[in-house]
Amino acid sequence: MTGRRRYRQTHITKGLSLLEVMLALAILGVAIAALGELVRVGMRSAEQARDITEAQLICEAKLGQLASGVIPLQGANNAAVEWDNNWVYSVQVQNASQQNVVSVTVSVQPARETASNRATVTQVQWMPNPSYAQQLIDAELAALEAQAAETTSP
Repeated sequence: MTGRRRYRQTHITKGLSLLEVMLALAILGVAIAALGELVRVGMRSAEQARDITEAQLICEAKLGQLASGVIPLQGANNAAVEWDNNWVYSVQVQNASQQNVVSVTVSVQPARETASNRATVTQVQWMPNPSYAQQLIDAELAALEAQAAETTSP
């Protein structure tokens, strides 16, 4: 032999085997399915957050209307929200532990219950008893009239 060494040539493959391609596709399929589920859960959570926020805004608006006297301070059960027929509200008025104060509870919920729409919001606010508030107004008017009568009489 001459001083040459013979190297074994190894067989170099160009490309991927069928098994490698199938394994890569399986991993890709599982990843896409997981991402699809995450998107679905995210969309459902966003819808629930939107519904809860809308119910809170309606609840606060109803409490404001009750406090300002726009609607009478009396109980209501599943009354339709005037500006949005998708929601109903209930009002409970109870005497509070403090004298001349009432506890007003307003609950807002969807008019039609569906699986994805279960937002129910309840808020409680203390307000002056309407009869007591009227007594205060009457007393103030009487005092003003008496003061006006004193200033006009010689």
